Order: sequence, then structure tokens, then C-alpha cells
Amino acid sequence: MFHAQKLTRVKVQPGNNSNSVLLALKAAASITASTSKALLDVTEKAENPVLRSPSHDRRLKPRIRARQVVVLLACLSSSAYFVYHALYGRHGLAARNQLIERASLLEFEIKSLEAVRSKLERDVALLAPELAHPDLVEEIARDVLGYVHVQDQLVAER
Repeated sequence: MFHAQKLTRVKVQPGNNSNSVLLALKAAASITASTSKALLDVTEKAENPVLRSPSHDRRLKPRIRARQVVVLLACLSSSAYFVYHALYGRHGLAARNQLIERASLLEFEIKSLEAVRSKLERDVALLAPELAHPDLVEEIARDVLGYVHVQDQLVAER
């Protein structure tokens, strides 16, 4: 229904009303009288938007509210579930703290075992057959085997 031979851009200022816009369109595109009436109707409808009538169905509102409450409760419960498991779950913060505590105990045990190992390596090096240290041999014979020197005096306790 709308036939224009030539379309050009028309600048519309915020203060312009629909009639000035229509006149600018007529001049720019040489619109026929029947289409100008249709454009006038369209611009009037755009200026006066139709509001919702107060008679819309109000039965949907409680259903929508109930659905919103259900969605909110589902979101809160799932959030609570994930927060609980983030804190107390198998891989949660409490388990992490226990693992850190256990790691520190194991590190202490490793250091003590390394000290014992280095002492044993030193003893083994001193007991080598080609370089046996006499004091170490005597210490082991007294402590481990229970030997005494000939010149030692024994005191017996009763």
C-alpha cells in the first residue's frame, strides 16, 4: 500500500511532533494522500501506547508467585548443599586442614628418620673393615654386646 518513488533520510528532532515528521516525509518521499493518512495513524499509535487493561487474568499471579518461591527455595537448597560439601565434604576445607596437619607430622617424622639414617651411615662407614675406628668398635661392644674392658671395675647393685 505504501509506494514511494524516492526515500531519503529525515532528521527528527526530539521536540518535533508527528505532523512535522509527516510533512518532512511527504516532502522527502512524495507520499500519496492515502499513505499519509496511514502514517498519521501509525504515529498517533506510537505516541499513545496502549496500556494493559486492569481486567487481565489475575489467577496467573499466585501461580507465578508460587513458581518463583519454588525456584528460590531450589536455588537456596542447592547453594546450601554445595557450601556444606565445600566445607565438610570429602575434599572440603576441613579435610584440607587435616591433610595439612598430617603432612606436617609426616615431615617431622621424615626429618627424624633422615637423622637416624645419617647416623647409621656414619657408623657403617666407620665400621668398614679397612678403616675400622677403634673407639667406635669399643662403644658398640660395650653398649650392644655388653662386653667390658679388663681393667674396668664392676659394681653390682642389689
